[in-house]
Parts: sequence; C-alpha cells; structure tokens
Amino acid sequence: MSSSKKNYASNRDALFGTSSSKSTTRSNNNSANRDALFGTSSSSKKPHRNTSSSTATARQPRTPSSSISSSSVSTLGSTSTSSSRYATNGKKKVIGSVTGQAKVKKMKEAEEYRDKAKKAMQRGMFSRPDPIIAGTYYRRAADLYKQCGENRLERLHRVASGDCQRGQEAFSSAAMEYSRAAELVIESEDPDARKRTESNKLYKDAAEMWMSMNEKGKAGQCFVNAASCLLIGTDEESGKMDKKVLAAFEEAVEAHVPDSLNAFGCMRQTGVSAFKGEKDNSLAREQVVTSPFANETLTVAMKKLVQYHEYKSALYAAGAVTTLLEGDGVSTISLGRSYLSETILQLAMGDVVAADRTFLEHHLQKNSYLTSRECKLAEDLIRAIKSMDQEALDAAKLENRAAMANLDPNMRALVLDLKTTGAVTRKKDGAAPVPSSSRSGKKSSKAKAMAGTAAATAATVAATGTAMSANKATDEEDMDKEMDELMKGLDMDDAPDDIPEEEEEQSEEELSDDEFDLR
Repeated sequence: MSSSKKNYASNRDALFGTSSSKSTTRSNNNSANRDALFGTSSSSKKPHRNTSSSTATARQPRTPSSSISSSSVSTLGSTSTSSSRYATNGKKKVIGSVTGQAKVKKMKEAEEYRDKAKKAMQRGMFSRPDPIIAGTYYRRAADLYKQCGENRLERLHRVASGDCQRGQEAFSSAAMEYSRAAELVIESEDPDARKRTESNKLYKDAAEMWMSMNEKGKAGQCFVNAASCLLIGTDEESGKMDKKVLAAFEEAVEAHVPDSLNAFGCMRQTGVSAFKGEKDNSLAREQVVTSPFANETLTVAMKKLVQYHEYKSALYAAGAVTTLLEGDGVSTISLGRSYLSETILQLAMGDVVAADRTFLEHHLQKNSYLTSRECKLAEDLIRAIKSMDQEALDAAKLENRAAMANLDPNMRALVLDLKTTGAVTRKKDGAAPVPSSSRSGKKSSKAKAMAGTAAATAATVAATGTAMSANKATDEEDMDKEMDELMKGLDMDDAPDDIPEEEEEQSEEELSDDEFDLR
C-alpha cells in the first residue's frame, strides 16, 4: 500500500512538479501582487538567516567592519536622525524630512507610484479606469513626499487622491485628504490671498464630504475652519471683519443650530435661515448637531467674532452654544459660562434692559446657575450698570475675579471695558499706547493748569469781596444822606409838644428798627 502511494506521488511530481515548489511559486506571486498595491513590507526584505554562519560568528569576537561604504553610512545617518526625531516649528511638532540618498530614493519611489496611478486611470481595450487603486497610489506618493518635506507635491497628490476617492463615494477618505491638503496650504509660503482662497475651498469640500456621510459634527467643524481661513493675513487690531467672512461664520453657526431654535437668532446680520417660514421645528431639531464637543467648535467662532468686535454675531453664536449645552441635559459649569457670555455681550452692546430681562426670565430658571460664581458676576454687573454707579461697577469687577479668571481672554477684556452708559466702543485704528513719560508730562501740565486756575479763582474772589465791601460803604453813605434830606424836608415845628415820653421812645425805636430801601 505504501509502495503504491509512493508511485502515485512520484508520477505526480514527474508530471506537475513538486508540491513544495508549487506552493513557493504561489506565495511569491501573492507577495508580488501585495507589494505592487501596498508597497514592500519590511518582513519580506529580511534575508534568511544562515545558522552555520551565525554559529561561526558567535564563536568569534565581533570586530568593526571596514567594508561599509561611506554612502551607506551617510544614508543611514540621514534616515535615523531626520525621520525618527521631531523638530519643533512654533507650537506644532513636525517630523523632519529625510536628506541625502534616502530622499533621492523616496522621491524616485513616489514618482513610480504617481506613474502607476496615472496608468490605473487610463482606459484600455480590456481595462477601464480604477479610481480606487489610483487614489491608493496617490496617497502613498503623498506620504513619501511628506517624508521628503515636499509641501507642494504632497498637497497636489492629496487633492488628487481625494478627487479619486470622491468619485467612488469613499467620502470619509476624501474628506481626510481634503483637510490635510488645506492644512498644507496654510503652512505653505504662498501669498495670503491664495492661502485664503484655496484653504477655504478645500475645507468646504471636506465639509460636503462629511455631510454626505451624515457626520454633522465634523462637517460643522470644517465649516468653522473654512471661515477662519478667510482671516489669514488680516489685521486683528483693526477690529474690522469683511461681510463675506461674517457670513461664513454665521453659516457655520446655523450648520450647528438652526435659527428657529436659537434664542438670539434675530441677531444674525447676514443671510437668511434655511428654515425660515417653517411652522413646525421638527426638521430643524433633526439638524441640530449632537456630537460631543460641538459646543467647543462654536465657542471658537464666538471668540473670533468677539476679537473683531462683532458683538451681535458673537451673541448669535453664544445663543447656539447655549442651545447645545441645554440640549445635552448634563452640562452645568459650561452652561453657566455660556449664560455669563450672553449677559456680557448684551451689556457690551449697551442694552442693559435686554440683559436684565434675559437674566431674570431665562438664566435664573436654571437651578445650577443660581449658586454659581458666574451668576453673581452677571447680577452685580447688571445692577451696577442699571443704577449707573461706576464705583459699584468697579467693585463688581474686583470682587468677582474668580469668575472672570475662567473666561476667555477676549471676553475678560470685554468685561473690563464695560461702562455705565453706552456700548463698548471699538479702538481707533492705529491708536498707539501712550508712553509713561508723556503721561507724566501730561499729569504735570494738568497739575500746573489746575494750580493756575485755583490761584486765579482766589484772586477773583478777593477782588469781588473788596468790591462788595466798597459798594456796601458807598450804599451806607448814600442812605445817610437821603435820610438827612428826608428829615430836613419834614416840618419838625408842627409836631405836638404834649407827646408822652413812652410814645416818643416807642416811635424812635420803630424808626430805628425799620429798614427802608430808599434808593
């Protein structure tokens, strides 16, 4: 029986070859196909270990080899020092690019992947374009260009990969490629106008991809990033925001919360809500973003609007943040700070009546807000401004330092700029801070002016007193003269002689006590 099996095996091997050779050939084909799609793996490049040589070298002491060429040493040094270490560029950490022969090798490999991608998109007699394979090749080429530090080439291949993935409805991969390309545009050295245009378009394309997958949170974040890209190269100190940028921010806010569900939807300055005229808010409630940390995305938009002194639009964004935090049912501290932001923005707009009404009718209905520091600060600010008491306003700012410390720096500066009357005005363009020397000079000149004014006032008072005393003496002399003339004009001889002494004394007293103005 065993002999017949051996005969069968020998006949099969004679006709079709050994099974071991067949299996090795099949595995080699599989590995070749895998390498063509995804690149060569590190395990396939490792040589087989020779046990005899390893044992021989183990017995002998290791000595430094002198057969390694200088080019290979430089290549190894470049890859180990540049690709494994991190170089800091500002606040971000980026992986350093390779140099030398390693860079040349990777650039050549990236060009090969690019050629494969172009070939995959060609139509032949027995083949048709394959965007999936082409997108994979473009992405691998972009990764290699990233290692080489080629910003522009990586950006172009990211966009090409995203377009290929978009055509096959692979929206998630396309959105990530577009977002990465937008980041590369921002980091590039192109002109600011080109940065604003390209990054805004790429982020909007990414938002469209996320909306196709019903990822409203990620889409809203891309909308906010697209609006923020329009501020590249603008002057923050001027306090002016273009209408196009303002409309982009307000569209990003509505992408999170529709205007019909926003308590301050009337503060929107540009555009019209997509849900205007809807009687039932059921469709609007379905469009509210419920993903985690969506309120932080809107908070970023609110900070930008406050930074550029767009208080109405900032209040519009703050109302959307409040709607999201009230909807989750668990937020307390963040909700209290959102309430305080609404109060501060209303006071900054100069509308203390609306701030008081919102505080009483809406904010105080939340039990967790009643015992918070933010509630005390809001109440003190409203009371001081409502009574127009500047001392009480300064005391409120001083006593509630703990609540103000938790606010955003822009919002904290807005609290410090609050006044008892009127709205918070913008800073004048190009207004430079006054140096201390000029301030001291102004103070000294002001003190000298006040001293001169006081001396002049004292001299005027003294002169007035002298004139008044002189006039008084003159009036008394005139009065005496007039009295003498009056007494002379009277006929004293016709007066009766039998007047009693008591009546005479009484009449003299009456005459002496009476005061007549004979002038």
